[in-house]
Amino acid sequence: MTDVSPRPTTVPCDICVIGASAGGVETLMKVLGPLPADHQGTVLVVLHLSATGPSVLPHILDRACALPCRAAADGEPLVPGTVLVAPPNLHLAIADDQVRLVGGPRENGLRPAVDVLFRSAAVALGPRVLGVVLSGTGSDGTVGLAEVKVHGGVAAVQDPADAQHQGMPRNALDRVAVDVVADAPALGRLIGEAARARPPAAVLGGGAPLRGPEADSPRLDVVCPACGGTLGERDVGGVPIFACHVGHRYSADGLIDEQREAVERALWTAGRTLEERCLLLSDMAHRADREGRPRTAAAWRRRAEEAQADVRLLRDAINRQAVAESGLPGVEGEVA
Repeated sequence: MTDVSPRPTTVPCDICVIGASAGGVETLMKVLGPLPADHQGTVLVVLHLSATGPSVLPHILDRACALPCRAAADGEPLVPGTVLVAPPNLHLAIADDQVRLVGGPRENGLRPAVDVLFRSAAVALGPRVLGVVLSGTGSDGTVGLAEVKVHGGVAAVQDPADAQHQGMPRNALDRVAVDVVADAPALGRLIGEAARARPPAAVLGGGAPLRGPEADSPRLDVVCPACGGTLGERDVGGVPIFACHVGHRYSADGLIDEQREAVERALWTAGRTLEERCLLLSDMAHRADREGRPRTAAAWRRRAEEAQADVRLLRDAINRQAVAESGLPGVEGEVA
């Protein structure tokens, strides 16, 4: 039987993986700013980006940091003293001490996803990894940070009070036994110190890496919002994760968010179909009028009015759902 009890180690954390989203640019500048030019580790960054167009993030960070910052290139080695940034629409991962750029399935609806970087780094490099979750919305990074802990790494989170957006830090703190909680500049100092000597307060765990759903994985009566495949549930360091055979992965919060968006898309599709039905019924009524069939025209027109009433009800339902999800006070009635 494999021993998975906590055990200390003296391995420095020379590989730092950082995840951020909304508010992340300013926060990254504060985190990377304290790093000295002779930093002994490699820093890899995932910031949620638009899928189209080039990213200027490496140039912004390069001006704020003493280390060279550039977009990651597939197959390059992990060179100490560099900051590598995920490009748009590609996952940034680590395998065999090399950087990999992967156009794989989205995770929590995202590519690049923080969880992909954290998980791959944890599996490949174990206790050498320091995972850091910064400002952002949603839950991306939480499962990945649990992976870092399971494989013996150190988990750090920006203090939510210091973050522009608290969603990602809060989710991580709620679900992962985090080693360090600090403001952005302090996290920068931690990254520099951890590359030379492991933080003494860090306690390591063991365990097996998360893998895709297998034949004996528990099944939910829930399908993947992205592809419709069956979801299997796994537990990583006490954090549930849901994955389909294709490779789409979700945290619990991420799955709920994706289901909400799927419901909204379905409702708007139904609304469009009803609008088209109204147009067709109205056209049939006009045609009957032109042909001198008033009774038939009246029947078509009545059905068109019923369909239009259904459209108003559906739009009102969509509006109520959006207001309920936002947590803001709503106004009764339809939104134009």
